Amino acid sequence: MMKLTRVLSLNKTAVQRLALFGVLMAAGQSAYASCTVNSGYKAQVINMKLGRVLVTPGSQVGDTLVTGQFPINAVNGIGRCNSSGGSAIGQILQGSRSTLTNVWSTNIPGIGIRLYREAGSISTFYPHTLRLGGNTTVNLNGGYFKIDVVKTAAQTGTGQLTTGLYTNYYMDGSGPGLPLLQSIVDANSLTIVTSTCNVDSGSKDKVVNLDSVTAASFGGVGSTQGEKAFDININCVGGVGEDLLPGSAGQGIVNVRFNYDQDTSNAPGVIKSQPGANTASGVAVQLLTGTTTQPIKNGDAVNAGRTVPNQANTLTLPLKARYYRTGTTIKGGNIKSTATFTIEYN
Repeated sequence: MMKLTRVLSLNKTAVQRLALFGVLMAAGQSAYASCTVNSGYKAQVINMKLGRVLVTPGSQVGDTLVTGQFPINAVNGIGRCNSSGGSAIGQILQGSRSTLTNVWSTNIPGIGIRLYREAGSISTFYPHTLRLGGNTTVNLNGGYFKIDVVKTAAQTGTGQLTTGLYTNYYMDGSGPGLPLLQSIVDANSLTIVTSTCNVDSGSKDKVVNLDSVTAASFGGVGSTQGEKAFDININCVGGVGEDLLPGSAGQGIVNVRFNYDQDTSNAPGVIKSQPGANTASGVAVQLLTGTTTQPIKNGDAVNAGRTVPNQANTLTLPLKARYYRTGTTIKGGNIKSTATFTIEYN
C-alpha cells in the first residue's frame, strides 16, 4: 500500500513539472516574438478636423454623412522585427462597437465613426492586429487616414465630439507608449448639427399681390412704390443634445437662400419680369428683407433664426416686395416675377 502511494506521488510531481515547463516554454516564445520601434521616433498625429457636419432630414441610418481624408507621410526604417516576427496593433480608444460594420459609437446620440488607413486599394480598419514576419523592417506606409461619420440611429443629436486621442497604432514590442501613428479630435474639430426644417404649408408657393400704382407716382430711375410686407414661416425640430450657442460659430442656425433671374438693370434685388400679354415695362419687382429693408441679391442667404435643441419651433422670416423703376419711360401693364428659396442649415 505504501509503495503504491509513493509511485503515484512521484508521477503526480512529474506531471506538474512537465506542465510547468510547458507554460514557461509558451511564455518564453511569446515574449521573444516582437517588433520594436526606434526610441527616437516621433509619432505622426492626425487631427480629424471636419468642422460642422450636418445631419440632413433625408439621411438614413447607415448613411455616411461625410468622409474626412488626411495624408499619412511614409516613413521607412522605423524599427525592426526579431527573427520570430511580431504584430502591429491599431487601437480604438473612444466609444464602443456598434451593429454597423466597423462603426464605433460616439458621445453624440445616433452618430458613429469608422476609422481606417488607406494605402492604394488596401483599407485597414481600426481596431486591428497585423502579423509581421521575422527579421523584417518596420515601416509606416504612406497613404491616408480616414474617418467616416455615420448615422447609426433614426434620432440623432447635436454637439461636439469628445476631445482627445481616438486611435493608437504601435508595435507589440514597444507598446502603446511609443506609437507610429495617432489620431485626435481637439476643441471644435468636429461638431454634429442635427436639424429638420420644413416650409410651412401656408408659405409654399407664396403669392404676394402688390397694389396697383400709377406711372406718375414714380420719381426717376431707382425710385420705388407700393411696398408690401409678407412672411415665410419655417417649422423646425432641433436635434437632441446640448445648446452650443453662443460661441459655436453658427450652431443650429437656419438660413434661407434666394435665387431668381436678375433684371437687366442689374439693380440689387430686382427680379426680371416674366414675359406675357400686357406686360409693363420700365418697372420691375424688388425683393427686400423685412427688418432692414435691404435688397436681397440673387444667391443671397438671409438668416431666419435658429433651431432649439430638443424642441419644435417655428421661424418667421419677414420680407418685403415693391415696385422699382428700371427705365426712363414706363409703360403700364402687369408684372409677374418669381423667386425661389432654399432652406440651409449651418
